[in-house]
Amino acid sequence: MEPDQVSLPVYKNILETFLQEARFKLPPYKEDPSFDREIIDICLAQDLPADQMEAVARVGVATARWFYPSHDRETQVAIATFTALATAVDDLGDSMVEGLRQYRTRLLARQPLGVKVLQSLFDQVLEMGRFYDTFATDMVFKGAVEFCSANLVEIEKGALLKANKSAPEFVNYFRLKSGIAEPYAFYIFPENLLHGSNPCCHLPLIPDLVGFINAVNDIMSYYKESLIGNERGNAIHLHAAANGQSVVESLSDYQRSALVYLGRVREYASTELVLAEKVEEFIQGFMAFHLMYTSVIN
Repeated sequence: MEPDQVSLPVYKNILETFLQEARFKLPPYKEDPSFDREIIDICLAQDLPADQMEAVARVGVATARWFYPSHDRETQVAIATFTALATAVDDLGDSMVEGLRQYRTRLLARQPLGVKVLQSLFDQVLEMGRFYDTFATDMVFKGAVEFCSANLVEIEKGALLKANKSAPEFVNYFRLKSGIAEPYAFYIFPENLLHGSNPCCHLPLIPDLVGFINAVNDIMSYYKESLIGNERGNAIHLHAAANGQSVVESLSDYQRSALVYLGRVREYASTELVLAEKVEEFIQGFMAFHLMYTSVIN
């Protein structure tokens, strides 16, 4: 087998071992057709292909309801909408290249963004300020900017993004830009959750939560991207190339890193009662969401 390949049994063993060591327990998931319909209607209003927009709406719904099951419905709707719109930009970005080139200039010049889904995405960032404090909402805004800009780089220059042993940290750097993980770490902590406690008590968790989100996403998406699909430019392959590793070694690195992040997150959250339940339900829901989409383990 080539060093850039991994067999299904080996991958499945890595994933099963990770889930066991992460103490994964599949949480319940309650269907809510009216919630689904609300997000689908928002997505169908974006003047993009209806079948693809219904699909991204369902990603938004699943994200909000798996990751944040005890958030109130209004906050879940806001998160689901943000997610669906960002997913649309990710999936359909090659149809809005000029809009992605111009959005920053138009945003700073206080002009309409010219592409409905981009306008809706940044309008939704503004909406998030109803549920999150100033710093959290600023980080959501920053995440949306980084995500859109990285998306354009991937569309126009993706083939030029090469791993290099002399600059191995570039893989992590660009992953932080393209992965839009930071908003989802902050979404765990609505402003009303922190009333009556230290309003900054969650901030030390954010870096490790971001690391956990990206590492788990890369491990659990690998099946769909590179075993069913043929993607070789994802973080797992780039990390392997940058560090002179096989893909199996790279997956194992990501598995170990995810467990380190997870251990630190749980240890810190356990010291703050207000955080512990929200953090643990996010951890379990995040893994469950990816497992449902990965479908390599039933």
